[in-house]
Amino acid sequence: MARTEFINLVDELHGRAAKQDKNGGVFRRKYYRDEKGRIIGKGTKEVYYIVHPRDYDKNPLQGEQLANVSAFSQAVIAGQKERENPERLAYWKERWHKQLEKGETDAPIDPKTGRHRIYRRLDVFIQSVLQREIKSGRR
Repeated sequence: MARTEFINLVDELHGRAAKQDKNGGVFRRKYYRDEKGRIIGKGTKEVYYIVHPRDYDKNPLQGEQLANVSAFSQAVIAGQKERENPERLAYWKERWHKQLEKGETDAPIDPKTGRHRIYRRLDVFIQSVLQREIKSGRR
């Protein structure tokens, strides 16, 4: 993924430059918000190209890839259930706010900072914790 600096006339672009061009660049910038909708972080402006899309019919998932995708899908479903329960959601919000200051000790190391990763989105934080628990057999 390339980082992009735009000229003053154009501050940001989102999506494809040309809809018909399936191999053209896709522009994006992620915004991270808290539960009240306030922006708490911005990602970098990015441009990426889909060069070799995977054909899952010819090359299906196997082994570790299949295990990772399975753990991810289980974590997504479990995370949705956790967010529906108000008591569990309060627990996750408190834990999420704590890790915004200092990453949790079992979180993966962020290669950019060399420290434990900090998750800017609550839903992604819940999913990642649950996925780590599923992969380690704790859940």
